[in-house]
Amino acid sequence: SGPFDNWWHNAYGLDVKIISPPHALFGIIFGALLLVLTRQNRLQGGAGSGLFIFTGALFIVMAGVFVMEYVFPNQQHSAIFYQVCALTFPFRLIAIGRAGKTSWPVTRVSILYILIVCLVIWILPLFPAQPRLAPIFNPITHMVAPPFPVLLIFPALAMDLVLQKFTDPRGWKRLGVALILAVVFLAIFVPVQWYFSTFLISPAADNWFFGGHRVWGYNNQIGSWMHQFWDHETFSARALAFSLAFATGASWLGLLLGGWMRKVQR
Repeated sequence: SGPFDNWWHNAYGLDVKIISPPHALFGIIFGALLLVLTRQNRLQGGAGSGLFIFTGALFIVMAGVFVMEYVFPNQQHSAIFYQVCALTFPFRLIAIGRAGKTSWPVTRVSILYILIVCLVIWILPLFPAQPRLAPIFNPITHMVAPPFPVLLIFPALAMDLVLQKFTDPRGWKRLGVALILAVVFLAIFVPVQWYFSTFLISPAADNWFFGGHRVWGYNNQIGSWMHQFWDHETFSARALAFSLAFATGASWLGLLLGGWMRKVQR
């Protein structure tokens, strides 16, 4: 994907959106996930599960990359943020949680996901860089880090508890469990991100740990908008209901995929 992406930029310029053919090749991580899954499923005593959890965390990181346009802290009081997250994360977390043959797989994957993204946030700005494409509104001198990761660890803990209680749901019971998982995910995720994002857009987060203002590129004009929420008026009960529907569907698909992944041998 890396060399292809480099050629893509040389041939067509900067990407307008995050989704492009070379970026989509990062989806190959699912193949790697299946590869380590076969090792986990063939070995006894949970051997190989650690590698599966690590690869699963990369699977979540790639999902976060694809929705990066919608997860800036300034967007975390808007309807689109919660709807995109409801479509994206429960599916992957639950699939890994159902397939992982270790304790607390969803929680472990969420911790690794946060750690990996944080390492990127802390390391990237250490490398010098200069903008070379006009207009340059923000004369940055270093690589630009992504936004701070969403705090999946909190809903992950509750989702692990649900999956421990309902180990192999089938038929209509699977849909009921999916609804429970969706409610649990949103009931914890929404308030956590709602209040955490308030901190992230404040001057208190402008430091090396949380990234703060370092997420803005050379084409962003520095201003008060950086410390304001965007499209916050779109958040409503109706928008939350759509988020619940999306999370339920994603959870149901995650249970299906995870059940199939438990059986993969080669």
